[in-house]
Amino acid sequence: MNTEQLRTQFASIGARWTRLSLLYGAAIVVVLAVAGLIALFALDRLFSLPSAVRVTLFVAYLGFLLVQIHRRIGYPLRRRPSVRDVACAIERRHPRFDGRLLSVLELEGAAVEEKRNVSVALVDELRSEVSRLATEIRLDEIFEFQPLKKVSAAAVGTALLVIVAASARPDLVRIFGNRLIGGEARWPQATMLAISFPEHGTHFVVEEESGRPVRIKIARGASLPVTVTVQGENPDSVVLETTDGKQGDLSLASTAPGEWTSRFRSVREPFTFRPVGGDDDGAGREIDVAVFAPPALANIATELTFPKYTGLDPRREPRGDVEAPIGSTVSVEVTTLEPVARGSLTFDSNLPALELAPTVEGGGKVWRATFSLTQSCAYSVDLVGDTGFRNLEPPTYSVLAVKDRSPTLRVLEPARGDVDVTPAGVVVLRIAADDDYGIRELFAEFKPFGTEATTRLDIGLPAVTSQPTPTDVRRRSGVESFDLRGRTFARDDGPRELSVGESLIYRIVARDNHALGDEPQPNETAFADRRIDVVSPSEKLRLLGERQVRSKDEVKALRATQQEKLDRLEAILKEFDGSEGDDAPSADDIAAIEIGQNQITTRTLKQCREFADIFQEYLFNRLDTGAGAEGLIAIVLDRKRTSTAIDAFDVKLWRPLVEAHSAGTYGRLDLLGRIFEMLRCSLDVGEIHSIEAAKSLSDARIAISDAERPAALRRALEAQKKVLDRLDELLAKLDEWEDFQEIVSIFRNLIEDQSDLHRQTMRALNPDAGKDGGK
Repeated sequence: MNTEQLRTQFASIGARWTRLSLLYGAAIVVVLAVAGLIALFALDRLFSLPSAVRVTLFVAYLGFLLVQIHRRIGYPLRRRPSVRDVACAIERRHPRFDGRLLSVLELEGAAVEEKRNVSVALVDELRSEVSRLATEIRLDEIFEFQPLKKVSAAAVGTALLVIVAASARPDLVRIFGNRLIGGEARWPQATMLAISFPEHGTHFVVEEESGRPVRIKIARGASLPVTVTVQGENPDSVVLETTDGKQGDLSLASTAPGEWTSRFRSVREPFTFRPVGGDDDGAGREIDVAVFAPPALANIATELTFPKYTGLDPRREPRGDVEAPIGSTVSVEVTTLEPVARGSLTFDSNLPALELAPTVEGGGKVWRATFSLTQSCAYSVDLVGDTGFRNLEPPTYSVLAVKDRSPTLRVLEPARGDVDVTPAGVVVLRIAADDDYGIRELFAEFKPFGTEATTRLDIGLPAVTSQPTPTDVRRRSGVESFDLRGRTFARDDGPRELSVGESLIYRIVARDNHALGDEPQPNETAFADRRIDVVSPSEKLRLLGERQVRSKDEVKALRATQQEKLDRLEAILKEFDGSEGDDAPSADDIAAIEIGQNQITTRTLKQCREFADIFQEYLFNRLDTGAGAEGLIAIVLDRKRTSTAIDAFDVKLWRPLVEAHSAGTYGRLDLLGRIFEMLRCSLDVGEIHSIEAAKSLSDARIAISDAERPAALRRALEAQKKVLDRLDELLAKLDEWEDFQEIVSIFRNLIEDQSDLHRQTMRALNPDAGKDGGK
């Protein structure tokens, strides 16, 4: 093989070398280009890179790709392998040549001229050896095809993968291409977050564009509830990221599969937020929050118009709470800080909401609503501003519907439920009735036991038959007398008077002014089934005699107690005088006597009431046959009508009566005159002397100077002696009374026995006499 043949073969190998290098470089460029695209796709798909980042990465990718094309394709094209390069490559691949190939290529032409002193024989031998070796081995075995195959396979595989993927999802190819050049096309997402707002319209308003919320107007201080609904994969967490304000990010809580909720509390400044969760970053769905002032209440007042029967004048109250009788008309006046669009009163009961009406002079700030008070409840004032917002936490006010209560009734006389009266007696009724808005009627109804027909007796002032006036008193007390003498009652056999042994049933009734509109519907209170037993005068005297015996025992006990207090006081003064004024009485000793003296006063006044009751029993049962007794009945009744005492003993009623008797105003009084004297003694003790003694003891006890005590104690001692004198006089009169009562009782028994004999004789002479009542 000559040198030309060898060069031709090497040139062919060099051309193949160039083709393989270009193929290998192109495969690597394809692999790198596809890998770069896949990397760009993955980064943007996973992280939704911003436009600037995407463009920067794409430019960097193109630059890197150009560098690789220049290196992998441009360089082999510019520098093709030479014959010498091929020879060197063959020598490295086949060491058997041992440099002979390069030598053969160099030893030709001028290199083998004689002047170069080169042996031609050796050169020919060298060429023969190279030819022999070239025939024994394949010179093109210098190429390693395995890397090329791998790179080509990788290039073809990645290219096919991209082609198949792009064919399957051309939409992703279009989105990727748009985003590579800086477009804003959005990737399909595994998670899609949609925002909604419960309680919409209460304290905030949502504005939408293209069916998506973009702006929220909210009342300052209100909370903004947010619900995020997930479509697709449910993320591990959902956050509302905020910007443009002091409101921090808000983490939502999962309340149901695919639903996340929370709320921005007490919003006071504007801000912007968007939902972020999973692969949804909320980009392009930001929502702006604008804050406005909610409507607010400045003042509230109520005007009350009461039912006519109450007699109350209309009243204005500077508050929203209402307390008024059922049937009242309530007008609520609401004043707001700023003009509002509308408002209402919302009740917590079955009452419908009541719209507020603007007043002419209010300028959109003063509103009114009126309702009739029928039940207790509560109401809130709901306001809606010009922005559509409602007031936050509407104030609530209570409404108390006061029911018209039934009258309260007290029967002061007779003090006991059942009383004994003689056939000629007078039943005195003293009644106290109380009502919240006035008594209409106060009366008693009497009927004999076992009958139905009643006799009515109006008590106190005349019954109210017309609408009450504001001057009507709510409390009424009255005194009326029911005289049995000469009074007949309906019976089955005709009307007749009550006889000894019969009973009279009565009840006391009070009715108030209550009405519905103009229709009276009074409430009623009654004491029913009280009884009056008719007894003979002698039986009544016997019962009164027993009471007087008990009174005498009480007077004796009073005297003994007063004597003990007087003795103690004398001992204190004697001890003081014996010490020549050096040992002043102690306040503790004086206090003990003072307490005892006050007890005597109280017990004496109680005894005064007992004597007064006994006096009335004699007077109203007509047990005194004296000339002045009958006229005294009317006098006592008149004084009772003017009395204001309810529970306590009315000294102002009895003292004038006692003094008038002492002056002879009432003429001759037998039994009653003696009781007047006893009552006078009791009044002197309880109203004058015992009180004077107690006051002097108090002066001594609280005296600043010890030297002042003895004088006050001596005044107390003198008053105590007067008490004893009056009690002794009272006991003497009680002794006289017992003797007088024995005589009166004997004569009354004789008279009654004679009357019985007379009736029996008349019945024997005339059997029909009993049919006309025994007359």
